[in-house]
Amino acid sequence: KLSDFYKDQKLSLFEKEDALVLCSGNDIIWLPGMRLDDRFKVCKNTKKIIKLVWQDKS
Repeated sequence: KLSDFYKDQKLSLFEKEDALVLCSGNDIIWLPGMRLDDRFKVCKNTKKIIKLVWQDKS
């Protein structure tokens, strides 16, 4: 559960509100800067890779 993970990481309310969460359907794939789901990590059997680029507009 995401709230349990945030609690374990001792994130402040502001950090939780600013956190990005990448999902596929109901599955959380990646919490940038924190954790990547093992099911989505690149391995020797990987056939496709998606590159995401985040640009902050501020």
